[in-house]
Amino acid sequence: TWTLPEIRVPWWNTETDSLEFAVLPAKTVAVTATQPADQINDSATASSVAPATSIQPPWIWAVAATGWLLALALAVVLWLSRRHPSDTPTASMISGADTGTLRQSLVQVRKAAEQQDKAALRDAILRWATLHHGTAFSSLAALARVSTDRLATLLREVDRSLYGDGESDSVPDKASQDLIDALRNEPTQKTTAMAISPLRLYPS
Repeated sequence: TWTLPEIRVPWWNTETDSLEFAVLPAKTVAVTATQPADQINDSATASSVAPATSIQPPWIWAVAATGWLLALALAVVLWLSRRHPSDTPTASMISGADTGTLRQSLVQVRKAAEQQDKAALRDAILRWATLHHGTAFSSLAALARVSTDRLATLLREVDRSLYGDGESDSVPDKASQDLIDALRNEPTQKTTAMAISPLRLYPS
């Protein structure tokens, strides 16, 4: 039980020209606690500690674990891709080619030329190009664009014999030998690029 004391505030009444007092009388207040003070203190202490010791929901741990697993899987994939580069279409074509070496591919070219089988000659040249340049070509015209002038001319002649108007039904022996020699002496794309296109920081 508490007794609030009386409060007196003086003020000057201008109408009566006298000093008066505004009075707030004393009041007694009775307060009953709903629980003992020690329990109140324990509850306050527990509420202040609870946020620090609260347990996170399980889904938060699941999301975090999933993120770590995805990061680990990505790291493994990147490491494997650098150590064992994936097979490109070019590599698969090379491994599946009928001829295992450049020399054997040239033998196939010569054999197709001697038999006057122009379709087989075209396929044999493209197989040689796949092995020689390390990339696949869809046509002799595409191969001619990256070849030296001598070989490009011979490839265009072979193309004309394949898709021409039929005036030339056979490949002359000299042309066949010239083709074999040109294929044998043809530089790779990488060598040609280094020879005719040196690195320039500021190309014109």
